[in-house]
Amino acid sequence: MPRVRETCGGHHPLVENDTQAFEPVGPGGPPPPAGPPPRALADDVWPWLALLGVLAVAGLLVWLFVLALPIACIAWTVTQEEVFHELHQYAERQVECAQQWWKRKFFYLLTCHYCFSHYVAVAFIALTGYRLLSMGRMGYVIAFFALVWVANIYMSLYAWLRQQYKTQKFEAKAVEHKVKTKIEPPRIEIPPAA
Repeated sequence: MPRVRETCGGHHPLVENDTQAFEPVGPGGPPPPAGPPPRALADDVWPWLALLGVLAVAGLLVWLFVLALPIACIAWTVTQEEVFHELHQYAERQVECAQQWWKRKFFYLLTCHYCFSHYVAVAFIALTGYRLLSMGRMGYVIAFFALVWVANIYMSLYAWLRQQYKTQKFEAKAVEHKVKTKIEPPRIEIPPAA
């Protein structure tokens, strides 16, 4: 076997002192190494990659539930609350009286919190660029329907809580009235005979 010095023609001290010879390899390849096989890099990295994937999906879900809150808030406020009462009344009149079908449809979205949440979700996706489970256009579509669904769950929960509050308030007033009438019975005055 030729030495490195002879093949490279170098006069460097490290090259001159190199005495390693190359061994020929047979047709079957090099002999297998003795001992256990070396650990693959994937064995060390895979658990961390899996954890990063789980954290990425968890982050997307946190964004989903957080981004649905302002969507629900805006949709509910515009369509149900007293702040936009005049707009709401005008929209209801247009839904009933407008001649063109597209006007009726347009103004209906201002009276229906479910319908309006679709438009608000589109606006928020355009503002934030939020995508869910896919980095392409399909991510926008999935995010759109998921945001509308979660926002409507929030609005339904809010409507239920609001109804429970009103019911409890009404029941409390009824009990208060009942207690008041037991303590102070109504006075009946008999008019003098004529």
